[in-house]
Amino acid sequence: MVNLNDQFDDGGNPYYLHQSDNPGIVFVLQPLTNDNYNSWRRSMVMALSAKNKLGFVDGSISAPPLIPAEKYNAWTRVNNLVNSWLLNAVSKEIAASLLYHSTAAEIWKDLEDRFQQMNGPRLFHLRKKIGELVQGTSSVTVYYTQLKILWDELMSAKSVCSCSTCTCGGVKKMIDDSQREQTIQFLMGLNDSFSHIRGQILLVDPFSALSKVFSWVVQEENQRSVLTSKPAIEAAFTVKAVSKKSRPQCSHCNMLGHTRDKCYKLNGYPSGYNVRSRPSHPHTAHSNVVKDSESLHVVPGESLTPHQCQQLIAMLSTQLQAASSLEIPSSSINLTMQGKILAYINSLHFSDSKSPWIIVLGASRHICYEKGLFESLTPITGGSILLPDKSVIPVQFSGIVRLSSSLVLNSVLFVPEFRFNLLAVSALVKNSDLRVLFCNSQCVIQDLQQVVGKGELFQGLYLLRLPDAPVHSLVAHVDSCEDSVCLASWHDRLGHPSSNVMHLLKSVVPSCNVNKVVSPCSVTSQKLA
Repeated sequence: MVNLNDQFDDGGNPYYLHQSDNPGIVFVLQPLTNDNYNSWRRSMVMALSAKNKLGFVDGSISAPPLIPAEKYNAWTRVNNLVNSWLLNAVSKEIAASLLYHSTAAEIWKDLEDRFQQMNGPRLFHLRKKIGELVQGTSSVTVYYTQLKILWDELMSAKSVCSCSTCTCGGVKKMIDDSQREQTIQFLMGLNDSFSHIRGQILLVDPFSALSKVFSWVVQEENQRSVLTSKPAIEAAFTVKAVSKKSRPQCSHCNMLGHTRDKCYKLNGYPSGYNVRSRPSHPHTAHSNVVKDSESLHVVPGESLTPHQCQQLIAMLSTQLQAASSLEIPSSSINLTMQGKILAYINSLHFSDSKSPWIIVLGASRHICYEKGLFESLTPITGGSILLPDKSVIPVQFSGIVRLSSSLVLNSVLFVPEFRFNLLAVSALVKNSDLRVLFCNSQCVIQDLQQVVGKGELFQGLYLLRLPDAPVHSLVAHVDSCEDSVCLASWHDRLGHPSSNVMHLLKSVVPSCNVNKVVSPCSVTSQKLA
């Protein structure tokens, strides 16, 4: 008669327990929730099959009779162990509802009845997710992995012939058609930047395998990352002036180094004092600088070639559009490329001190990076723009910019990271009486009565020219002063000079009657003494 204990020690017996088998083992990385039953069931079947305990959950190994007690006790021990494994593999909420089941088969059947979906809704859900999945801001590898998970789950829901007795080749043709469909779906979801290699793959006959297509696209992505990777631009942070010690400030002349009771301008200069020999106190400044290893050398007087200007216009016209429907990534923005383009613009020696406004046709919204130009700012939600380096950044504010009394821009996007001011023609003429006329060397912005702005063609770009603001000269303002006030003010500000020195003002301020005799003041008398 064979001893039952010897049978239980056999590794091929379902009742066999290894020393490592314990109730705390966790077989799956993701516990069972409401929406991952199919992948969870697949993982648990593989784990229980490897432990030779699958029969305890599918019902093929049922409870034996109470006699003999050795076999019943062995079954109870293994059944409770499998129960613990199942409870460890589900979420805490689901585990609480399974705690009082007596057998592993009951737990397995309960989970199957609760979470297993019918093939119809499941296939519809998977097909919908596969059709909507695109690469977006993800890498090619992440995008392919997401598709692969959905494809594998879809194949598990289908009925596939596995008899291996087909001789007509129909099964192989079905598998090839499925592979071709997956390849086309993968290419459809790629970004438009891969359109060139996508066209080359579609022209290959016979159709390439999905694994080979994925390898080609990944190689293309890696090659682009090597070519476009640039270090950070040179950036200087806050500069703080530091003096050696705190110095007093005069309340009369607002100069540092003395107080009011010792002010020479108020109390008079000492004898032998040289006004020009004032000591200078240099200040030190500290700054943190991050430097780009690849510097951009701009030769003075060198300008962009016509071909480069056309490329810049194309980028600004086609890729700087409002993309509110795009998902905002958490990745950082490549400011190196923007800094180098800005260096090219600065090398054009544009005469205006302010940043120019570039007139573009392809953009749908105005863009401004200078906060000081806005009259008002309004918070917006869900807005973003696509920069020329393919990065997407959020836009949080828009507002009103008044370029002149007759040219006001509404709904201007505030984008401090872009470093350019764009005037979109479509947004300018929309819901207004303005017209924009383009000629060979300039463009004109006008309403029904007058010209409100002109754009001059400069190195392939139309740069907006606005009417200059009136400049009030200092001499004209001084000429309007009264003679007595003018003489007294200049005499005091120049340090109480003598009448001979005051006569020199005639060449600078003609309106002041310097021929009048200036009576020596107390300060002048003290200096002469």
